[in-house]
Amino acid sequence: MPPGTISIFEIPLILDIICDLISPKDVWSCRRTCRVWSHSFEPYVWHHIRLSLRTTRPLAATRLLQQNAYRIRSLDIHIADTIFLVPSCTRLTQLTCYGGSSNSSNNNNRDLSRQHEQNINSNHPKDSPQAGATHLIARNPHLERLIITMEFTALAPKYFTAPVLIGLRQSAISTLELNLRQTCDVTVLAAILLHCPDTLTELTIDSTARFERTQVITELEGSDCQWISLPPWREFPSLARLVLRHQLKFQEEAILFPLLRHSQHLRELALPSIRMSHSDTMVAILIEFCPHIDRMLRFSEHDDLTHDRCLDILWAYPRLVEFAFCYSEDMTSKVIEVLLEQSGSTLEVLEVSAGFDTDNRERMGACISQVLQRCPRLRKLKVVHEWEIEATGTTATLADFSDLDDLQLDWESSCCTFLLDVFEQQWDDGEFRVSNEKTLKWINVPRI
Repeated sequence: MPPGTISIFEIPLILDIICDLISPKDVWSCRRTCRVWSHSFEPYVWHHIRLSLRTTRPLAATRLLQQNAYRIRSLDIHIADTIFLVPSCTRLTQLTCYGGSSNSSNNNNRDLSRQHEQNINSNHPKDSPQAGATHLIARNPHLERLIITMEFTALAPKYFTAPVLIGLRQSAISTLELNLRQTCDVTVLAAILLHCPDTLTELTIDSTARFERTQVITELEGSDCQWISLPPWREFPSLARLVLRHQLKFQEEAILFPLLRHSQHLRELALPSIRMSHSDTMVAILIEFCPHIDRMLRFSEHDDLTHDRCLDILWAYPRLVEFAFCYSEDMTSKVIEVLLEQSGSTLEVLEVSAGFDTDNRERMGACISQVLQRCPRLRKLKVVHEWEIEATGTTATLADFSDLDDLQLDWESSCCTFLLDVFEQQWDDGEFRVSNEKTLKWINVPRI
């Protein structure tokens, strides 16, 4: 490069944009390219840090980490690790606290211990009110995303003391993910939810944990043997997306129902299978307190939602954009008729599960045919059925379905037949070409 020439990689604004667009792994590769790039990209290799779980950390590694703490933007760290409880670690935008293993939610980040050939982690800190990476919440005013992943460790109150909860309440977090696997006290989960900031827009609870308590109490016992007062449930003014991937193990009354009652601005809701004894209550709460939902998904193919409750939902939420449900044997064609009447003009994504109903073949075929005919905005149609599907008796074509680009048909048998006269074409090698010259791919794989 001629003397006096400035490389684009010496311009901080351009470097900021580049490093935001590429992966942390690519940032490390750029740093090793040449001496100039090494100097330019050095600050950015600290933006995404994930620490492995070890019993000891060398003193030199501790100093190196703390000296560069001000550069870190995204941090994956064990929940008991206190190494970054230093004044300079205040610029985090994403924090992931995991417990019990080093498996975090972001496997694309480079592990700093591998880069420096040092497995660096904390000594086991004492059980004190200051022990825990959760104290970083209050120290980082620009924190946008918080992930708590407890694979092999219970969600303990000692990590959510009064300063942590107050910091959470005063933060600007917009996304909160809770991944719980071990038996937990439901009051800890309640304390976290009750202290969420008004800026929270997306909440995901992926829990297979069984909670020890069946009712929420008004106080949480902290690790310093004091009791932390829990505030009453309040409105979540910005919460637009709520995802529950598993049942809350008999905690619908303690967590789910109050949460729905205070989420009046909810637009997207994804729920697991709801027990029959709670489905009526849940639907009533949804209709009364969450009037703006236009995306509703179910994670269970075999649901306890009855025919009448499904109709109540479809009548209460016209103009659905995304919908998923189990078309079980107790449901009549009225469900499809109401769905198409209320939301046929707006529906973009539809997922239908037919379960193991062996007499459901013709009904499913008629359902799919009607959907393809009456949903012009449909982009994705997914049908899960344990038996072959046959749909005949229609003569429409897909000429008007210019938006449909994802068609998934999942069957148990490898010798299935799917006959749709609406296509007026032939399936060939897993692809189907419609009159608008768009190719749709289909899936025909054994279900395990």
